[in-house]
Amino acid sequence: GHDRRHRIEHCSFTTPAQIERMRRLGVLPAPQPVFIREFGDLYVDVLGHARPAASYPMRSWVEAGLSPASGSDAPVSDFDPMKNLHAMLTRETDRGIVLGPNQTIDLAEAVTTLTQNGAYASFSERVKGTLEPGMLADVAVLDSDIFDTPVEHLPACQCDMTILAGAVVYDRLGLAGAAD
Repeated sequence: GHDRRHRIEHCSFTTPAQIERMRRLGVLPAPQPVFIREFGDLYVDVLGHARPAASYPMRSWVEAGLSPASGSDAPVSDFDPMKNLHAMLTRETDRGIVLGPNQTIDLAEAVTTLTQNGAYASFSERVKGTLEPGMLADVAVLDSDIFDTPVEHLPACQCDMTILAGAVVYDRLGLAGAAD
């Protein structure tokens, strides 16, 4: 029904037929793309290369209009969203193996999976997920412009401040109380 948004948590290994069925039924994938980075080498060791290369098919999900809502599954994986972004842009394992380069997405699409799509998946898109008037002021202030950062340097980018509903809840540099 319209009062529910069904999703598959840990969605990872989907076939084209399953993706089409998800599209038809309106089922949202809720994957952890950072698993490619953190567990991809184990996937290759256990499953060979082909099956892991088809895992977390972000490009196919985006093109099918499935609005994937990415997460980290912390504390199982690193909660740092920069590593998740890097995984979506490169699909590189810790050893540097690239799994399914045809399934990469661009930075804007990757950020959307962590923000707007997450809000949509939880029926929160009218109050969060984007930065615009009338929305909750949930903001991460980063130490770098990630859209002007070489992809290989994304994992090193840090959050300097987090603002939740307009209140500073994290201040890495201790600047929130500083005088102007």
